[in-house]
Amino acid sequence: MENLNPHHYQVLHGHLPYRSFLAHYHHPEAKFITFMRDPVERVLSNFRYYRKMKAARLKTGKTIRHHYDLETFIELKKRQNVMARFLDGLELTDLFFLGLQEQFGQDVRLLSNKLSWELPEAAFQIKKNPTPPTDETDKAIRQRIAALNQADIQLYNRAVALKASGYWQ
Repeated sequence: MENLNPHHYQVLHGHLPYRSFLAHYHHPEAKFITFMRDPVERVLSNFRYYRKMKAARLKTGKTIRHHYDLETFIELKKRQNVMARFLDGLELTDLFFLGLQEQFGQDVRLLSNKLSWELPEAAFQIKKNPTPPTDETDKAIRQRIAALNQADIQLYNRAVALKASGYWQ
C-alpha cells in the first residue's frame, strides 16, 4: 500500500485500519465507507473463518502455528474490539456511509444510489456462513465475547442509532 498514487484509483477497499490508510494514501476528497456487524456475531464469524483457513492449510500439508479453540480465540487481544481499532481516529459522523451487515442488501442499494452507481443484482447478495454449532453460541460464550468487546459494542450501538436517525440516507 505504500506506493499508491491517490490519483490513479477511484476505489480502494479491504480490511484497512483508518490510521494505516491515512499514513499511506491520502486524498482530500476521499470518501470513507464502512460496514459494521454485530460485535458478538463478528467474533464468531471471525473464528469460523480462522477455523476454515486452518483446515485448508492442513489439507495442503502446511503447518499451523496455533490451534485455538473458541474459548482461547476470544481471549486473544488481537481478536477483541477489532471495529473500534480499525476506526480509531475517525468519527462515525465523518463517514460518507456506514452500512450494517445485518441489512447488507438494503445498505448496498442505498450506497449505490448515493454514489450513482448501477450495480448488478448479485452485488446486493451476501454469502451466509452456515449456522454455527450450538456449542459455539451458548449464552455464556456470547456473554464473554460481549464483555471482551465493549468498545465495539458501544461503537456498533452508536452506529445503529445514527442509521436509525437517517444519518447516512
